[in-house]
Amino acid sequence: MIFAPAFQPIKDVGTGSFVAAEVLARWYDEGRVLTPSSLSSPP
Repeated sequence: MIFAPAFQPIKDVGTGSFVAAEVLARWYDEGRVLTPSSLSSPP
């Protein structure tokens, strides 16, 4: 399993210009992205 950064742009809604970026961590296992729902078992 590895963590990979994913950058999400943040834009100014008034001007439409790029003002920042938020870094999100994506968790990959065997080539697929793991999500919270894929880690929990059904009730």
